[in-house]
Parts: sequence; structure tokens; C-alpha cells
Amino acid sequence: MASILVVFFSGIFLTVRMSAFDTAWPRVTIGALLLIAPLGAVTGKRMRVIRRNSAEASTMKPDLLRRVQDPFLKISLGTRIAVFFGIVLLMTAKPELWPSIGIVVCSLVLGFLLSLLRWRLAEPFSVRREFEG
Repeated sequence: MASILVVFFSGIFLTVRMSAFDTAWPRVTIGALLLIAPLGAVTGKRMRVIRRNSAEASTMKPDLLRRVQDPFLKISLGTRIAVFFGIVLLMTAKPELWPSIGIVVCSLVLGFLLSLLRWRLAEPFSVRREFEG
């Protein structure tokens, strides 16, 4: 949480120093960061439960295994990474409003779809490992 605040406020400081708030991309970037925040919060809550359960367990219990293999964790991570790269593209290219929104929407959709595809392709292997091991 502290690192997010440092990145957020340093980005605002630099944008003010550059007098770039008159352009569209900084505002869209802030909106994109606000898209990442709820996903990170939900993922963090789930990871705390996993961490607590794994510290208490001496073996991998079925409930813990189910939580670790939760597709939401993988989809959330992939989506947040894609939106982050979209933000980097915004900072680099500095486009106008609609191209900025398009970049964020495309990175959001692309990150979600690629994460979903990766999870779907890996699913049969994880199920097979459960029955073998």
C-alpha cells in the first residue's frame, strides 16, 4: 500500500512540475490506477487468507490447494500487469483523450483475456496433478 501511495503522489508531483494536467493522458492514467486498486485489494485479502492458512497447515489441505489455484488470483494479476503496461504506454506516447481511453480499455481487455486463456490452458494439467499426486 505504501509503494502505491509513493508512486501515485510522485506521479502527481511530476505531472504538476511538467504542467501536464492540461492534457488528457494524466487523468486517464489516474483512472487506470483506480481500476487496478480494487483488484489489488481483493487479491491482497485472498492472499492474506492463503498465507494464514499455509502457516497453520503442515500439509497441503484440499481447501488450501483450492485457494492457491483460485483462477481469480491469476486473472487479477494478469489484468493488473496489462493495465500497468498500458499506463507506461500512456506516459511514453502522451496521446489525446480517446486514444488514451482506448489504450487503457484495450490493455484491460487484453490482460483479462490472456489471463483467462492461460488459466484455461493450464487447468487440465493442474487437475491431472491433483489426481496423480
